[in-house]
Amino acid sequence: MRHTEIIRKILLAAAAICALAVPVVVYLFSGEPEEAALSAAPALCLFGCLIGLDYLHRKRADDLLESLTLLIESLVDTRAAAPFPEEEDTLLSRLQTQLLKLRTILKAHMELLGNEKGQIQSLISDIAHQIKTPIATARAYCELLREDGLSEPERRERLDTLQNALDKLTFLTESLIKLSRLEGGLIHLAPAPVDVNGLLLEAIKQIYPRAREKGLDVQYAPEQLPAVIADSRWTAEAITNILDNAVKYTPVRGHIVISLAVLPSYVRLDLFSSSPTIPEEEQAKVFTRFYRGNASAGQEGVGIGLYLAREIMTRQDGFIRLTAEPAGNTFSLFFRREDISPQ
Repeated sequence: MRHTEIIRKILLAAAAICALAVPVVVYLFSGEPEEAALSAAPALCLFGCLIGLDYLHRKRADDLLESLTLLIESLVDTRAAAPFPEEEDTLLSRLQTQLLKLRTILKAHMELLGNEKGQIQSLISDIAHQIKTPIATARAYCELLREDGLSEPERRERLDTLQNALDKLTFLTESLIKLSRLEGGLIHLAPAPVDVNGLLLEAIKQIYPRAREKGLDVQYAPEQLPAVIADSRWTAEAITNILDNAVKYTPVRGHIVISLAVLPSYVRLDLFSSSPTIPEEEQAKVFTRFYRGNASAGQEGVGIGLYLAREIMTRQDGFIRLTAEPAGNTFSLFFRREDISPQ
């Protein structure tokens, strides 16, 4: 840009010198002032045209820069402005189209970040509330355990309450650690052939004590099935998360039914619970991070269980599906069969 400006000035200076030199040369050779004056007219006209063209070129460049400035300002202010005709197939029109697309993408990202910020603020408030209660309970019962003359039943009762408060704190802490590992890419799955019955039994062991406390009927009968491709540890975690939700939201003396089916390319695991039907407007959101439906009010959790389950299934060529009916909700997990080659 700087070299172009220097060349422009040199050309203008050369044209000015030529316009002055022509009448001087004519006068020196002819000695007639009139003839020299007549010869100066074309040179001066040519010089004037050159000055005019230079002015028009600079004016055109200024107009383009002004239009580009308006376009960039509209992107910064997220206003829809199109100074260049969109119907023309010019370089500037194409540049404008790409910049407007970029503005749309940035606007969508800003809205997404705003929504996530609101979710995170709500999550922090929820976690702070959930942590506050067990901490206060643990502190109070630690003081009560210091009292003299406690009977054995009283001591056991207070220890049980203290243990319950510590379990809640442990659950919240582990949930946040899992989320951090997932978001940081620290969870690495190692899918291998595994018996799905073993995964189920491991998950049922985790939730059965709480299901028994609520009087829930857990129905499951192991079956002979083809091996599936899954990471044993994390897949058991995914199944446990779904069963844990079933135990939380199923009313007292409800039932949970676990069934399996062999499909051409998959083994399907159905986890049914007689919990309140998930509303249609929430069904597409239950697998998103931090989402907690209306029914989760008063329940412990941070809204990552189903999100984590979906991520685990997706990363090992499986998927998960929700079916909500008046009788309850069914989460279906589809595992790729070990005897079926991936497409």
